[in-house]
Amino acid sequence: MKDFSSPPEFAVPEIIAVANPAAGAQWTQTVPNNTIWLINNVEFQLLTDITVINRIGRVEIFDGTTNTRIAMAGFNQAASLTINHMYKLAGHGLNATNQGSGDLAHRLYLRPTWIIRSNVANLQAGDALTAISLYIQRWLINF
Repeated sequence: MKDFSSPPEFAVPEIIAVANPAAGAQWTQTVPNNTIWLINNVEFQLLTDITVINRIGRVEIFDGTTNTRIAMAGFNQAASLTINHMYKLAGHGLNATNQGSGDLAHRLYLRPTWIIRSNVANLQAGDALTAISLYIQRWLINF
């Protein structure tokens, strides 16, 4: 019988659908206990209201306390636009199809209770974050 008390050599890719927050609020997701995540890709859609100010979409990772481990740089988004924000291992920029992407500097492993969340600068009360997906690999661990 196979011993599953330690992480398998390979993990199966998964997509975590994060719940949409209320308008004007950031999204957040916590890594469950006894789990390690490898972040392959982060995607969300930002719909900005008519308030004239640039928003800057960003993703941050916390170590389960108040310490920011890494912040993934974002890009400007003006009022009255809907743009898909994507953070992946390669590629960046904003193109004519309202898609933007940023680089993940390296493979990001998140430990139990660590938090991944949005931190959109200048987020307005009428702005909406939707279609939030985390493309991960998950390992179950025993401490």
